[in-house]
Amino acid sequence: MQELTLAWASGKYIGPVICSLPGGPMRVARKANIAPPRRRKHRLTLLLEIEPMGTGEARCTNDLGDPEPELQARASIYFDGPPRPDTARRDFQQMLRRDRTVPFRVESGQLVIGAGEAARTVSLKDAKLEIRPIATGSDAARMLGDVGKLAKRSLILEARDGTRIVVHAVHVVPRE
Repeated sequence: MQELTLAWASGKYIGPVICSLPGGPMRVARKANIAPPRRRKHRLTLLLEIEPMGTGEARCTNDLGDPEPELQARASIYFDGPPRPDTARRDFQQMLRRDRTVPFRVESGQLVIGAGEAARTVSLKDAKLEIRPIATGSDAARMLGDVGKLAKRSLILEARDGTRIVVHAVHVVPRE
């Protein structure tokens, strides 16, 4: 189930953000990437990266008006599921139907929130990452709009110190 789950999560994610820039409001893309799995010690791990938007200290929000700070993250994540290859596909589908989320653990990494002197760094060691399909008709689904057959997902990262970020995004380039 580990390989199936990691393949499902791998790919590029893009979420819309509106920033107040000197020329007026502008829509920019928050980009996240989950690199394909690689073997590390005794488990497969993924590399999660959230790229900075490059808006500096501009005030940014999502379409619902919620604040969207500048973020930059790099973390090594893994899925700690049962090693049953004979039932992996069924177990994965049941997990998605039952829990509506795919839980990952963060082995190591850091998150930078904000820009300039106001930026703060948060350790992601032993943090949690959940990737959830976005329900049709939800605020997040409306915010992302009609994207055809592309998957809409929420990436929810929670550090041990209680810092929590949510990135609603479209899974634009899933891993083949």
